[in-house]
Amino acid sequence: MEEAEKLFVEMKGNNLVPTVISYTTMIKGQNAEAKTILTEMVQRYISPKDNSIFIKLLNSQCKSGDLNAAADVLKEMIRLSIPTEAGHYGVLIENFCNAIEFDRAITLLDTLVEKEIVLRP
Repeated sequence: MEEAEKLFVEMKGNNLVPTVISYTTMIKGQNAEAKTILTEMVQRYISPKDNSIFIKLLNSQCKSGDLNAAADVLKEMIRLSIPTEAGHYGVLIENFCNAIEFDRAITLLDTLVEKEIVLRP
């Protein structure tokens, strides 16, 4: 993955604008830099076609203990008009409950009800 990261930096250094494929590839391979890459995507209004990579982003942020960053991922998805699905909310709800942040979990559950999204056990 280091070679892909070097190429990505080199592209940007040569004033080549990364595409959705470049960003998606970097997000899939990165955990530590994923938030930075997502922020850059949002700033450039680049939206990946496969929204399942956001499950990985949500999981990695939750696993690192940064629930605020994970919640930001969901907000950025909405800002980029990326369809949110039950799985995206489910990751956050589960992790909010594990962290005893029940108010945040309930807020997300209310959002699911409003959007008529059904969580499956």
